[in-house]
Amino acid sequence: TKALFKKVGAFYDNCPEVMRPPVKVSSQRNLAFDGIGSEYSIGTAGSEDVGRGTTIQCFHGSETAFWPNSDEIMGGVLQGVADVPDTEIVFESTANGLGNLFHHMALEGLSPESSFITIFTPWWWQDEYRTEAPADFCMTEEEAKLAELYKLDDDQIFWRRRKIRDEFKGNVRNFQR
Repeated sequence: TKALFKKVGAFYDNCPEVMRPPVKVSSQRNLAFDGIGSEYSIGTAGSEDVGRGTTIQCFHGSETAFWPNSDEIMGGVLQGVADVPDTEIVFESTANGLGNLFHHMALEGLSPESSFITIFTPWWWQDEYRTEAPADFCMTEEEAKLAELYKLDDDQIFWRRRKIRDEFKGNVRNFQR
């Protein structure tokens, strides 16, 4: 929570002065602005009462598939965000198996009848997920198929290979997760 809120502080501190409202309250988890009726708060998924008793215009839930109290949190958060224009709810996560709340919501978001929309953002869309491949770099057959299918270059494939080897001890499934 502290690390996330430091980012909020950095954004506020670097915001052009003309766009920076005066601060009414500043704490480790809350930044309230004077005169505009707006605030920014951070809560953790370890608390069952996150979102309860609040009115939320924009909510971002991170690593939702790993929330220990997902049903309780959703009961508060989803009731706090009105279904009106200019409100937004974003749940993002890496995968964590089948049957959890995030998995259920991702499947629901595929239906045109759902109020949620599922979006998949693959790692290769991120420019920083690449490592300069050595001059003698040669793709495996599997890597060549992935490169062709997803239009990946040598630096992206080399980044993937090193990530799987170094951080996931060769476990491709954990990388895919």
